[in-house]
Amino acid sequence: MSLALCSSSDISTYFPQLASLSYLDSLITVASDIVYSYCNRTTLITASGVVERVDGSKSPSSLGFYGITQYYNNSLVGTQGNFFLVLKNFPIVSVQSVVDDAGTSITDYVILHSRGLLYRQYGWNPGIENYTVTYTCGNAADRVKHAAILMVKHLYDDMLLGTGGQIRTRTLGDSSIEYFEAPASQLPMYVQLLLNPFRKIPV
Repeated sequence: MSLALCSSSDISTYFPQLASLSYLDSLITVASDIVYSYCNRTTLITASGVVERVDGSKSPSSLGFYGITQYYNNSLVGTQGNFFLVLKNFPIVSVQSVVDDAGTSITDYVILHSRGLLYRQYGWNPGIENYTVTYTCGNAADRVKHAAILMVKHLYDDMLLGTGGQIRTRTLGDSSIEYFEAPASQLPMYVQLLLNPFRKIPV
């Protein structure tokens, strides 16, 4: 289960009418899961020791990072080849290790912190999950927390009004709640705008 992105006290501050709900913690968990899913991320708060198996087979031209793909430090690196490892979570604070599937430690890379990329001048070997990266990712706290708070209110309103989406049931401990789960395109626009800077688009 992913870490909750807001607390009951946060909800009480913004929406005091929800403070007494017996299932408020369940709503927070569901809202947090929806935010993680929309962002295609496993964490959105500071986390150390994150271990991720990463493909070395994606070429820069397939990733949409065209400015970086063609030039890095004013040097042409081309649009073909495997120059980047794409990590799921960003911003990157630090990288503890990069190990290939032969057990060799890799150190000749540059961290592009805000984009969640590891650039290597001579490229990464093609393969599926052929690199293991251990790293610390940073905190997108304020905007993401606010998005989670707004999602809690949105879920509560959907439970009352039954507006759109598909009915889902979530059981947490002794509590069970029903809510309407909309696809990403139907998330409230104000929530999408808060989250889009932190969204990792699948490639």
